[in-house]
Amino acid sequence: MRRSCAAAAAMLVVTIAGLAPAFAQIPDWPSDRPPKPLPARDVKFPPYALKTLANGLQVIAVSHHEQPSVSIRLMVRAGGAQDPSDKPGVASLAAALLDQGTTTRSAEEVGHTIDSICGLIGTGSGTEYTFVEAIVMKDSFGVGLDLVSDMAKNPAFVPQEIELQRKQMLSSMTVNYD
Repeated sequence: MRRSCAAAAAMLVVTIAGLAPAFAQIPDWPSDRPPKPLPARDVKFPPYALKTLANGLQVIAVSHHEQPSVSIRLMVRAGGAQDPSDKPGVASLAAALLDQGTTTRSAEEVGHTIDSICGLIGTGSGTEYTFVEAIVMKDSFGVGLDLVSDMAKNPAFVPQEIELQRKQMLSSMTVNYD
């Protein structure tokens, strides 16, 4: 048994020694260099129009006629960075409540309206901004714009919804901490 172990060890040494000359032939390994960058090319952005309304709201319209849908995004420069120090999460809570009904539509009506035109609606906030957005088909642009406008101008902030969102946020934080 000792002889077979010694023989196996000897074969291993011979095999490794036999490979050494192959590795020795590559003095500056790795010799591959990263690929060179591609030549610069012109970037063509789609045409856009910028207009500032009388109330100071800036509107940017970007035209993409290749798709039958329209994306609408209303952004307000107010986010988590503007939360009071004793009330962190206010911007996030407010954004989460924007699609939970307005003073003219219930949450169910908001959902039914966007579903009836096969669109999508969303709200959210970041560090520097809060947004309301919708994606609708071109022929439903007016409905989508009206819905985004209503959600931004007339949020209901129903006390029951505030409490529900607050509990969901606290539950989410608890899960994340665990």
